[in-house]
Amino acid sequence: MLWLPNTVSAYVRCSLCKLHVLGVVIAQQLAGVRCGRTVVVVLVAGFSAIGSGAPDDTPYVAQDSVRVDKRTYAGWRAVRQFDCARCHGAQYQGLLGPSLIEAARVNTRAQFVRALLEGNRDRGMPPYRDVRGVADNADGIYGYFRGRADGKIGAGVLEVLQ
Repeated sequence: MLWLPNTVSAYVRCSLCKLHVLGVVIAQQLAGVRCGRTVVVVLVAGFSAIGSGAPDDTPYVAQDSVRVDKRTYAGWRAVRQFDCARCHGAQYQGLLGPSLIEAARVNTRAQFVRALLEGNRDRGMPPYRDVRGVADNADGIYGYFRGRADGKIGAGVLEVLQ
């Protein structure tokens, strides 16, 4: 599956993880044009080296439990906008759906994002892959809940770090 151009540009602005996806998309497109494998490997490696300055294993930056990086803030806003609390509880500790805080604690970023984007029909979780506000902020959503799980981000209103 190839991403639409506007989605690709969103991935360029975000995390290293998303840049890896962009590299794969470009590799897929180049493979269809019959370019050599060397060119594809160089492009994938080049995109993997570019990033937002945060290491791949740092899902969030938080200070004083209320100030967070822009990516995490955008994820928090998406969670509130799409009213995840209606199924996952007012503090996302679990209600009809499981605790999103615990889900971020026990799952890797890839597992968490996959569950978010693909959903779980057996448990009533719809897929959010085609919901741009969620899909574009999936890493920030994971970062928010991972910060909550780590006790570094509080349950209240957040601010962007300056």
